Amino acid sequence: MLFHLQSLRRMLTRFEFRFNKGVASEMCKHSQCEALSREFRAMQYNLVVSTNRVAIRLWKREGFEVIGTLPEAFRHSRLGFVDAFIMYKQLLP
Repeated sequence: MLFHLQSLRRMLTRFEFRFNKGVASEMCKHSQCEALSREFRAMQYNLVVSTNRVAIRLWKREGFEVIGTLPEAFRHSRLGFVDAFIMYKQLLP
């Protein structure tokens, strides 16, 4: 069992602060610092919708990688069922 893996459920901000403000990036960096201070060895986003290119680009820039795909795991309002990714980052060796 993994006891040193921080699972992040979601990161939401008010709509007017979502884009090009650096809020999500700062929240991600802060959560990594908090995880390290609590001796978590890794972090994982369990459901990143495959059509959310902005979030995927941000998490990759922060060092996360896609480690799995959940086929048709999310029901998109316009596109119907789309895949979702599991994204993971090792914090400590």
